[in-house]
Amino acid sequence: MANALGPISVSAPGNSLTGAVGQNITFSTQYPFHKLDSTKPISFQIITLFMNKDTPAPAAASGFSATNKTLVYSFPHGYSYVPSSWFLVSINNFQTVLGSEGSWLVGNASGVSTANAQINIEVDANNVNFYISKFWLNDGVTQAPSVLGLFISIRSYIFIEDLLGNSVPSHV
Repeated sequence: MANALGPISVSAPGNSLTGAVGQNITFSTQYPFHKLDSTKPISFQIITLFMNKDTPAPAAASGFSATNKTLVYSFPHGYSYVPSSWFLVSINNFQTVLGSEGSWLVGNASGVSTANAQINIEVDANNVNFYISKFWLNDGVTQAPSVLGLFISIRSYIFIEDLLGNSVPSHV
């Protein structure tokens, strides 16, 4: 096909698939679909971390800044490669959403905050790792960031596909 719609394509009612683009295509396999393994409940779950202990504060001398990264939770994903993944983070049981991995829990990324903490999630060939990363400028006024007492809910999806992009058939 000239438009490379994929091996399977469906046009919108009243439109020919020949030459169809944009809103005239209702379904196409041009791009890979994310697939969850329904036999592995760990592939799609909500994880809630209760921070009953604070992670260490960055050790910053007076007038200097420091950062640190602390592993707070890890689980095996069950694959022998780095799978694709997607996460959504909330600190109020999903009444609102902070964003995906890398969301700010304390402070913000605007450059105004001298103390902040964020949740970072890294997936390797064996595990999904949750980290709290902190930044602190010890200006003598601002306290080091604290995540003590936070309930961090994370909607976690670990997909079957790896990150190599080989899910699209080669004959497309």
